[in-house]
Amino acid sequence: MEIWDERGIASYSLATGSQSFSSSYYLIKDAIKTQHPKVIVLEVYGANYTGDYVSLARLHASTDGIPLNATKLELFQELLPRTLTFTESLEFIFPIIAYHSRWEELEEKDFHPMNTFLKGFLMDYDTAQQSEPETTAETSRIYKGTKEYFDKIVDICKENQVELILCQTPSSAGDDYSKEHRKVNTLITYAKNQGISCVDLQAEDPTDYLMETVTDYALNNRNFFLYHVYSDSVSADQQIKKIF
Repeated sequence: MEIWDERGIASYSLATGSQSFSSSYYLIKDAIKTQHPKVIVLEVYGANYTGDYVSLARLHASTDGIPLNATKLELFQELLPRTLTFTESLEFIFPIIAYHSRWEELEEKDFHPMNTFLKGFLMDYDTAQQSEPETTAETSRIYKGTKEYFDKIVDICKENQVELILCQTPSSAGDDYSKEHRKVNTLITYAKNQGISCVDLQAEDPTDYLMETVTDYALNNRNFFLYHVYSDSVSADQQIKKIF
């Protein structure tokens, strides 16, 4: 809503926790069937993952919202491990199977209406002192599936005349930066060689984005205040300004 209020740009987040590039690809592929976005902003942190998904629970979180259609069936054909039982596989196609037994765990509070205007967003105002976000120019090899699905994302954006812009959210000093973000740097370099721009909030001086290490982080995570800076910085990107 902030991007709409300040820039007049309508947007929608398809992000979930620990979302891999494979999940992002299928979410984008499904969204483009009914929507016609001018821009897709892709967070690059997933470049440090070493598989097509982090866990089956995270795969559920990112894909349960996709309706049962050809894209969803393709997703599971490509991503689900062959070691799953028939019932476990079926839970991804019909998620209600996975959650049906939860009726036994319901409490009184579950029957009271919730204010859902945030659409699942966690409004985290907690703060924790952090050191300045680290930077490094070093790179390291990324998982081959990450590159494959990134290429698919690039291709589907080109086919549908959608501008793809990458963004890197700042990581606090609590993250294992030297291990994880070298892979992110590899992806950013690979993308820039194809003419794809990146709003790299990690590489820049944090003060350029009015980022405060005292207020803009919760413990080992980002809070509402940092995402305020994130939204403002991405929507003010020159490439986005040209489009809108």
